[in-house]
Amino acid sequence: MNGVREGCSACAEIAGNTRAPGGVIFDDGLWFVSHHTGPYTDPGELILKTRRHRESLAELTAPEAMALGRILTDAIGSLARVVVAERIYAVSFNERVRHVHFLLLPRTADMPRGHVI
Repeated sequence: MNGVREGCSACAEIAGNTRAPGGVIFDDGLWFVSHHTGPYTDPGELILKTRRHRESLAELTAPEAMALGRILTDAIGSLARVVVAERIYAVSFNERVRHVHFLLLPRTADMPRGHVI
């Protein structure tokens, strides 16, 4: 699978068919960071996704895999400077949206521990 997959909401955003609030935060040609566009979104929640449609981390190219750690670290560091959070979770399920992506979820002091919607 290469490029964009029809019916994939992550691919639709990358193709410019949908737009997250605030637009693109980061795009290096391999990975794409924006605010989450789902209906159950906490303040500051970001999503990091591959530009190309990939359904498994095992499908990443070497450049995509090598860039992942740096981009996760940079995105979490940036988020920590903007949102006062007790913790910032980085999770990847890829079930409902079968496109490699990581949700970056800040948990503020007023949210219960383990809070994930």
